[in-house]
Amino acid sequence: MSAGAASDPVRSLAAARTGEEVVIRRILFGALRALCAALGLREGDVVSCRAGTATHLVLRTASGKTIPLDRDWARFIQVSPVSHSAPPEASDAGEAAIVRAALRQRPAPVDPGSDRSTASIAGSASSS
Repeated sequence: MSAGAASDPVRSLAAARTGEEVVIRRILFGALRALCAALGLREGDVVSCRAGTATHLVLRTASGKTIPLDRDWARFIQVSPVSHSAPPEASDAGEAAIVRAALRQRPAPVDPGSDRSTASIAGSASSS
């Protein structure tokens, strides 16, 4: 890791704002790392927050795929700001549909001690 990267502030992906680009520094748990890999998110990737609700983030991955991610999961992903932020790209029809779907979702009660299935979150990303 470079000396510049060591001094970057690290925070939770759940705190990302719309239009912000961040670098994924660390995914804290193995199960979450597996979910993120299935969604196309890996440590070291630059992602763009396209939209946010109380319960979800809509992210554009490094490969250009737009995905929803539950904020409960995003809390356990450490990120840093990108030093060369570029303006967000224009949304396409598929991305708009994902944003609308995330806005319609109702928050489900979460038991922090439970092992939530990643299938429901990953399934929402592939249903659009």
